[in-house]
Amino acid sequence: MRSLAALVVAAAAVTLASTAAAGRSAPVLRLAHGQPLTLVGAHFAAREHVTVIVHARQPYLRRVVTSADGSFSASFGVVAAARCAGLTADAVGTAGDRASLRIPRQACIEPPGTS
Repeated sequence: MRSLAALVVAAAAVTLASTAAAGRSAPVLRLAHGQPLTLVGAHFAAREHVTVIVHARQPYLRRVVTSADGSFSASFGVVAAARCAGLTADAVGTAGDRASLRIPRQACIEPPGTS
């Protein structure tokens, strides 16, 4: 009888956890500032360790911990991007949360003789 009660309690806990996860919005990554480059994330798990990588001329990496509401801010300072290129960024949490961001390149006119 005890094992049946434990099984019912475990099933209820799994159901509640999956319902809570299903009600949570998908993680997002957004640009907060361009100089210094600052990205913000939201809808990650609370107190989750997140690795944020900006892909530019070289990779820039920051490790952050989300707040109780699942948000974070990561500042990268001045990022050297390739001429006329955009940036991409990825945030990956230890609980499996993931978000990506693509920052398109600005309008770019190549100087004569460089193409």
